[in-house]
Amino acid sequence: MLDERGRSFDEIRRQYPDARGDFVSGSSMDRVFRPGSTVVFTSPSAPLTEGEPAAVHIIGEGYTLKRVLRDGDSVILRPDSTDPAWQDDRTLPAASVDYIAPVIHWHSYSW
Repeated sequence: MLDERGRSFDEIRRQYPDARGDFVSGSSMDRVFRPGSTVVFTSPSAPLTEGEPAAVHIIGEGYTLKRVLRDGDSVILRPDSTDPAWQDDRTLPAASVDYIAPVIHWHSYSW
């Protein structure tokens, strides 16, 4: 099986041996990842392209998937959703986020 970028799981594991995966729940990123999709993300030490989707751990809250932007000492979490409840950015102090790992693979299942 190939991802949306044409890579196989074996290629991804060779390139990113520390990669981790999870399933998507919720609708805050449904333009990119449908609920139930599989996402694979690499380590927080991997370079992050501004505005690309990433797995983010917010201290005291848990994990989320959002597009990530940095602005000085702040982290901006941007949903990418058709859901009216998920249209606004969320700006957090960088110190409240201890994990930002770029999404490197996803597979969205058809509805």
